[in-house]
Amino acid sequence: PGTARCAFCSRAASSSVMRTMLTLKRSSRGIAQPRRRLDVSRARVMTRAGHATHRMGAAVRDTRCGTPFVTQPRPRTVMMSMVTSPEGVMATLTSLAVVGQALEDNTTIGGRVTGVILTMAAACAFSTLNVLPMTSVVYDTVWSLLMPLGVILALISTKIRGIEAEDIDVLKAFGVGAVGTVIGTCVAFMACGKLLGAFGWKIAGSLCASYIGGSMNFASTAHALDIVGSGGQGLLTAGMAADNIAMCAYLSVLMLIPAVGPSDPCVDGMQECEIEYQPTKASIACAIATSLIVLRGSQMFATFVGQPNLSLGFACIFAPCVALIARGMSKLSKSVPENLCSILSFAGAQNISGALMLVFFATLGANADLRTIAVSGLPMALFITIQLATQLVFSLLVGHVVLKLPLWACIISANSNVGGPATAAAMAAARRWDRAVNPAILTGTIGYSIATLIGVQVGRFLALA
Repeated sequence: PGTARCAFCSRAASSSVMRTMLTLKRSSRGIAQPRRRLDVSRARVMTRAGHATHRMGAAVRDTRCGTPFVTQPRPRTVMMSMVTSPEGVMATLTSLAVVGQALEDNTTIGGRVTGVILTMAAACAFSTLNVLPMTSVVYDTVWSLLMPLGVILALISTKIRGIEAEDIDVLKAFGVGAVGTVIGTCVAFMACGKLLGAFGWKIAGSLCASYIGGSMNFASTAHALDIVGSGGQGLLTAGMAADNIAMCAYLSVLMLIPAVGPSDPCVDGMQECEIEYQPTKASIACAIATSLIVLRGSQMFATFVGQPNLSLGFACIFAPCVALIARGMSKLSKSVPENLCSILSFAGAQNISGALMLVFFATLGANADLRTIAVSGLPMALFITIQLATQLVFSLLVGHVVLKLPLWACIISANSNVGGPATAAAMAAARRWDRAVNPAILTGTIGYSIATLIGVQVGRFLALA
């Protein structure tokens, strides 16, 4: 009695539905196989299941609806981005980088927030408003070429002077701080690593590298661990933003710690002055060519040792060595022309590196998902708080109390760990510790060189824990 109808198309099912032995179990073609008798009340359920298979695009005869037909999946409505061409995407990213850096250089608020955060936030907003696409060949190019190139350009342009006797204390304190960062990362991961989700160990490794070297090590470690390729763009952006905010708070704490700085040199002229050469077309071309050669050589070496994902980490070690050799060549003879010294010192490489890294941060923001950032923001802040608190306490207790290292050396090395050579040297100059500027640059550069390899290994260890 009664007529069974399809729950979706409302067509009457044939009378054979009431008499046919059917089951809900489907074959590989999606057609129900005879198994047991169904009553009229089950017929509606069966037509729902049968019609669902047709919505997947199967071309079969539906005995319950009575007619053969072919259905296709309903097309999804996808909003096109305002900017889609590679040229337009690249122009937008570079424009955002320009605006972010200009706000940092010319406004008080921008100087406190930093151009990196402003650039990332603007790119994230453009992506959310559908101005920039979520995926683009430009993003892949930035990740695979421009970001590694920017990292190596920064390393070959860093000026490393000779190690003096007083610098040993800072080097020891730096080693203690690096160990403290690894311990802090493990403690934070055990405390709240699960809150970061499936990619938590990758973010933990990237943050560990950042707090041994600097933000560029965060990026290179994320590249080595393939966070973006595995779908963790939103978490990566949240981690980068939290990293920069936490670094500012951490450096503020270091500035508030009272300490007596190192004594100034007794004799004028004891410290060698580094001559700043003006960038030329030849020096810029030489810097780019040298960086690309280092990257390619590192890729070949990493493949040879069976660790192709660590090519950028090896490049971070080779680049300072190349820079030292080049500068040594320029000092062999006083008769070396100034333009040749400019080439061997890679003048202009730092500016190119800064521009490329800003474009990279803009790319990172364009790949962001605001919902993922909102969800992971609190766990990320908790993770970094535990990580940096453990690192600072360990550095001061072991370095200053146990090893009896000067407090100023522990503070400078902690800054080198978390902020890198630029912030460490800036803090030393701000506190009028002129004698601490050289070791700040030295230890910060060493951190750049080793942090990526350490971060990758720590991340892999946490993945197994």
